Amino acid sequence: TIVDDPFKNGKEAETEDIPEKSHSYKTYTTKATLSKNGKVESKCTACGYVKSTSKIYYPKKIKLSTTSYTYNGKTKKPSVKVTDSKGKTISSKYYTVSRPSSSKKVGTYTIKVKFKTKYTGTAKVTYKINPGKTSVSKLSASKKSLKVTIKKKSTQVTGYQIQYSTSKKFTSSKTK
Repeated sequence: TIVDDPFKNGKEAETEDIPEKSHSYKTYTTKATLSKNGKVESKCTACGYVKSTSKIYYPKKIKLSTTSYTYNGKTKKPSVKVTDSKGKTISSKYYTVSRPSSSKKVGTYTIKVKFKTKYTGTAKVTYKINPGKTSVSKLSASKKSLKVTIKKKSTQVTGYQIQYSTSKKFTSSKTK
């Protein structure tokens, strides 16, 4: 082919047909952390063209079904619900829950939530088992003393506080 091209000075130039390559896509995942969104991207390995991108919203709230129990001698296992930064529930297939081996006694317990697959990171949430409420079974007063008999509800309590006042309005109260 002879081409009238000022840069070729009228010399013969060659042309070549280059076959069009088809895209070859690969999926790349950037995991969401506990504070930052992730993404799933379908990208051509040859030219870098991004066919599609979708966000993975980070887990914003980890909520227990109950955070406070009253001691009754039975094991407490609150359920875990995780929601993302858009308010949608994250399926339990994306995290594992580690519970304490025993959670019967009065105290504070920690549950670990470890994220997997599209998420990364570990979060901790706590719940409490409080002693049962007690009541006064007998109260007797004399001139300068007060005797209080308490009905115990839990064997795990190490002491009680009693608040009293000499005023009808309970002002200037004292705690023992």
